[in-house]
Amino acid sequence: MAKNKERRCVYYDLQRSYYYDTHDANKNFTGETEDQWKARVLEEWRYDNPDINADYIAISFHTDDVNPQTGDPKGLHVHGLAHLNEAKTPSAMMKAAKCTRQESCTPTASIAGSARYLIHVSEAALREKKTIYLPDNVIISEATPGRTKLADLMSGKVDEKEARDTKEIQEDWAAYYSLLLMRGEWTLEDVKRAILTDEAGRSAGPLSSVTKTST
Repeated sequence: MAKNKERRCVYYDLQRSYYYDTHDANKNFTGETEDQWKARVLEEWRYDNPDINADYIAISFHTDDVNPQTGDPKGLHVHGLAHLNEAKTPSAMMKAAKCTRQESCTPTASIAGSARYLIHVSEAALREKKTIYLPDNVIISEATPGRTKLADLMSGKVDEKEARDTKEIQEDWAAYYSLLLMRGEWTLEDVKRAILTDEAGRSAGPLSSVTKTST
């Protein structure tokens, strides 16, 4: 039987955590400060990082999020929306973006939804009453500063090529999660959490139907 192959995608939702990036497997702190970590992320997520090779990467550091169940601070983390010049597999992009978990580096289901999540104004984020950030919290790394507008990304204004890419991304996204299910790497509950709770910056998408269960 032929091995399942990962689909290549050009749009990715990214996430990294200050805690996980600055602690080893034994939970020993590396000593890197929050400001030093932010600077490192901005360098590693540059559009012209040859390992990533992006048209742009929109980056938003979240400093004030709280756990909705406990009210405790969630800790510093960062979200990104990357548009690559050349498609990559999820595993290759995870390595390039230095994400620690595959669910922190996933094909984008909706460009507008992912852009809105950067400042927590996506439908899911508003429903969950997440902390809202100002638009100027978003840093866009690209060759010509100011060319890509957050407002355009949030409103879904894309050119014809991006519109075609978006359709392909949705197909890739569904195929990717189906592959994780078939491999037994994720359960239906994992997929439900990733899609419906928007933990990785996504809105409900084409796989939402697989989360339905009989009562």
